Amino acid sequence: QECCANFNYNAFSVSLLAHAFRVTGQTRYLDAAMAKFRVGVAPGQAPNGRWMDPHNARTVYHVIILRALGDLGSALPAERRTERAEVEAVAKPAVAALLDEFDAMGMTVEALPELQTLAALQPEDMRFGSAVRAMTSLILCKCTDGTRVTMGSSVVQLAAVALTQD
Repeated sequence: QECCANFNYNAFSVSLLAHAFRVTGQTRYLDAAMAKFRVGVAPGQAPNGRWMDPHNARTVYHVIILRALGDLGSALPAERRTERAEVEAVAKPAVAALLDEFDAMGMTVEALPELQTLAALQPEDMRFGSAVRAMTSLILCKCTDGTRVTMGSSVVQLAAVALTQD
């Protein structure tokens, strides 16, 4: 598909292509993911780390874009240093914008799987650990009413909680 005017729609394609590369090992998928990232995701980033249009600047859509950045960054082999650096240059301010929001307003969305993937790509931001711990606690608290276990979060979020447990 060609890129469209919505950055998070393009980000879904980046994630799909990165996963296709992981499953098949065919570099055409990774190359297509990089092309989609370069044309349909990265150009929309504002200096504050968010995306420039009001729709994609909203946290829920920002997290979709973060997911794509994590998927692409983790799919890129280590020897593709230039491309990894390109993705990290977009991911770093995007993650900082989300962590800044959490610092100012508390947890506003459940983004644990995205934070886990991006933390592996950017271990130098010390706020990751506290954000992961706080989000894990938040998700677990949503799964009980004090007397019984409830399904308070999505299965994806709960699986991410399981990954944080030692």
